[in-house]
Amino acid sequence: MRKQIIIANEPNPSGMSEEWLNLEEIARVEVSSEDPQRPIESAFKQGDSLGWRASQPGEQTIRLLFDEPKDLRRIWLRFSEPKVERTQQFTRHSRYWRNGGWLSPCLANDGLHGER
Repeated sequence: MRKQIIIANEPNPSGMSEEWLNLEEIARVEVSSEDPQRPIESAFKQGDSLGWRASQPGEQTIRLLFDEPKDLRRIWLRFSEPKVERTQQFTRHSRYWRNGGWLSPCLANDGLHGER
C-alpha cells in the first residue's frame, strides 16, 4: 500500500490532469428533491456555489445519466452540513442500457441479461 498526505479540499491529486467532464453537455441529472434556492445545477458549478440541498429530509438520490458510456477514473464529492452533525453516505452504481435492459459491468462481460 502506498500513502500520501494531501490537502483535504484539493480536487486534483498531484500529477493528475485537471480536465473535468462538462456534465451539462454530456449527461442529464435526476434528483429525488431539491430546495428551489439550492437546485441540483449548483452542485456541479465550481467556485463559490452554495451547492445542492434537498427540500425534504431523509435519503436522497442524485443520478447522472450519460448520453454515451464514459470511463470514469475519479469522482470528487464534497459534503457540507455545518448546522447539523450527520453521517453522509455515497453509493456508486454503474449500469448501462443494452438490448432493451440495464446491465451492470460485471454482468455485461459474462453475457447474462442483467437486471431491469
